[in-house]
Amino acid sequence: MNYALCIALCITLTFTACGGDVGSGEDPDGVKTMAAGTSYTVAIKNDGTLWAWGNNFRGQLGNGKGNQVGENVNYDEILPIPIMPDKKNWVLVSAGTSHTVAIDSDDILYTWGEGNSGKLGNGSQNNCFVPTPIDKKWKIAAAGDSHTVAIDVDDILWTWGGNAYGQLGNDTTGGSSNDPIKIRGDKKWKSVSAGPYTTIAVDMNDKLWIWGSNNHGQMGNNTGGSSGNVQNTPVMLDGEWKSVALGNSFTIAINSVGELYGWGRVDYGALGIGHFNNRKELTPVRIVEGKDWESVSAGSFHTIAKKKNGEIWGWGNNEYGQLGYPKTTLFLYYPTRIGTAADLVAVSAGINHSTALRSSGILWTWGSNESGQLGDDTRGSDDHDPAPVKWP
Repeated sequence: MNYALCIALCITLTFTACGGDVGSGEDPDGVKTMAAGTSYTVAIKNDGTLWAWGNNFRGQLGNGKGNQVGENVNYDEILPIPIMPDKKNWVLVSAGTSHTVAIDSDDILYTWGEGNSGKLGNGSQNNCFVPTPIDKKWKIAAAGDSHTVAIDVDDILWTWGGNAYGQLGNDTTGGSSNDPIKIRGDKKWKSVSAGPYTTIAVDMNDKLWIWGSNNHGQMGNNTGGSSGNVQNTPVMLDGEWKSVALGNSFTIAINSVGELYGWGRVDYGALGIGHFNNRKELTPVRIVEGKDWESVSAGSFHTIAKKKNGEIWGWGNNEYGQLGYPKTTLFLYYPTRIGTAADLVAVSAGINHSTALRSSGILWTWGSNESGQLGDDTRGSDDHDPAPVKWP
């Protein structure tokens, strides 16, 4: 797809660990799913509409505004805005550093935002400010920093975008692809995760495959750990896995029986096993006892994880209050419960902010708010107290 076409398409939840009730955040439609990116947030409501707020420098909000290379206009939004308001069949969304991907109920994949390295998959490297469809039918997609990974309706894995660290997994390092590339066409896949420069996919047998940058051992296969180390073809880890998240040079994963593991970079308490400068874990390390972990999401150097009972826990960097504690607590080196709520159904960690969704559909945000990514009608002031998003 060319650039011309892109232009033409032109709950009451109280977290009391660090604060009291801060409002209801009532919304008649409620939120179904959400994704936190770098300084912006996107969400799909129960009525199928798509909303976005926060940083919009490269058009990642999808509202028709944004900057091309060389431009510098502030298009941030501090409250949620509807994207393609008449479209009410969105089912999945993923937020990257500065581009967004989403799939509707017709299995059509849309991409928008920054286009450098070809990460929009539309045949161009120009920025695109509105959702633009990509050929084929799709069921899962994830946005990273400079690349995108997706699974089509036939369970085939595809990647596109930047490949400086082998993150496309096509047996090469360097260059980029403006169009989707089939990866390991002999296998069927069920889930994917895209980190800054690393990619993870889980196959139909719950086997975890990982490739890309390995400078801190984030492959987990007892290799790497030095600058410039890359793995440009998928490698399989032992065990069976159900939820995986990629942070900045570290990996957090939950296995099929609900145990929590981490590997890669240990700095800032990122793995939840203590703080050790310049230490790397080259193989999976059990973070904490118990088999009750259900899902996990990683930011730059912090992690938010949900237990089966609906509690959420966090660890790592808290410089912006992204773990729900005052910024005087710079780090949490071990998993620590966030608040007292026990009916949370989903979590998503942005680079320095966090989001959580209650079963009744109320979405809460906390942490960095430099671009209005908390959706509370303010910008610039970080907030460690989880608070409901303010809907227009």
